Amino acid sequence: MSGIDNTKLGSPGEVRVFLESDAFADGFKEWLIESGIVAETERRLAQLAPAWQRLAKAFKPIALHVVSEFDKWNVSSDLLRRAGWLPHYTTPFDLIRECNRSAEAARDVVLDYYERNWQQVRQRIEHRLSAYGVDEEAKATFHEALQAHETGLYRCVCRVLFPEVERVVRTELFDGAVGRVLSDEWIRRLVSDDRPLEEFVSNGLYDLSVFGHLTKSVREKDRRERGDRPVSEDDERIFGLFSSVWSEADRARLRSDPVPNRHAAIHGLVVYSSPQHSLNTIFMADYVFQIIPREARSVVSRTPDGPK
Repeated sequence: MSGIDNTKLGSPGEVRVFLESDAFADGFKEWLIESGIVAETERRLAQLAPAWQRLAKAFKPIALHVVSEFDKWNVSSDLLRRAGWLPHYTTPFDLIRECNRSAEAARDVVLDYYERNWQQVRQRIEHRLSAYGVDEEAKATFHEALQAHETGLYRCVCRVLFPEVERVVRTELFDGAVGRVLSDEWIRRLVSDDRPLEEFVSNGLYDLSVFGHLTKSVREKDRRERGDRPVSEDDERIFGLFSSVWSEADRARLRSDPVPNRHAAIHGLVVYSSPQHSLNTIFMADYVFQIIPREARSVVSRTPDGPK
């Protein structure tokens, strides 16, 4: 390296000046070329190029399939929302895609599917329920709700499962504490930041829709405090499974919403009596029971207000 060979370095300061000099830069570049490292790197990259090309060619149809499936999910999810259905791992997405983007057709197709295939659907739900981390009381209550739906007792399903979800939450997340536990409080604890997102989407991307309905009340409150606008028009259309009903306008909106609301159901503000109301409540409870953490119960501070 001719630019470096005759350089004399006598102190740390001189070393620093030298390292920052053009002489060092030119000499180091010269050494790289003479050493053969550049030539060897070029040779190895040339050897790898065909393999990368083969990999890219093989990956292309996979990538296209993933993009295609995501697009189908996006279309189906939007149609399902407009049809008034919470998504579930038993949802017949293939049938929904055949509805030509008609929300009314999708609503009827899904309802007909569950009526015709109820026994298989129920068996599938009960099979998964047996592996959930909730207690035997929750499982027994869920079995009774499924039986009620099967016999057409649709009002019973909403009025049984919403309180049971709260009992399970109080038991599992607050160690059965007596005292007031607000919905916002237990939702925040359930979806705490230290839990990875994959725990909430174990069935697929469509779980994000149920997650959105579940957490809407918390997100609304946070946005109001920050003065933010809703994230999207779709999110603005969601009332929220556990949002509170504050006005006649809220109640009127919920009366036309096939997805039941806990506050309206528990306090008798809206009557939920249809098979769609019943199924959506089953899907809601199934999701919440599924994401209840199996470990670490924590005790909430008691308050004199009593349970809400």
